[in-house]
Amino acid sequence: LDQFSGLAQLEGVFFFCHYVQMLELAKQIDHVPLELHDRYTFCCSPCNYNNPKMMAKFLDYAVLHCDGKFVPIGVSLQNHIPGTVDELAILEDKHYLLDLYMWLSYRFPT
Repeated sequence: LDQFSGLAQLEGVFFFCHYVQMLELAKQIDHVPLELHDRYTFCCSPCNYNNPKMMAKFLDYAVLHCDGKFVPIGVSLQNHIPGTVDELAILEDKHYLLDLYMWLSYRFPT
């Protein structure tokens, strides 16, 4: 990605969209021996690279996919309404993890 961005020439109002996010996600799964297409797909996923829990799950999903294993969601939901801001933040993180899992499941159906 670094080489590509260095060679690409953009003029005027054009710019790379989500380039920093893609680069951070690529660094996270650099050691995972994914095929180029799969690696690119993972790097395009809606993953917040500033969230350590999400990055850990992102890496887990990539490793399991690479190994050809079943990829579990790994998220459990409570059956109550959040009562505090902290509980709401936890629920929001779980929502983002479910969003990531669903996004990847549409691109890697098996």
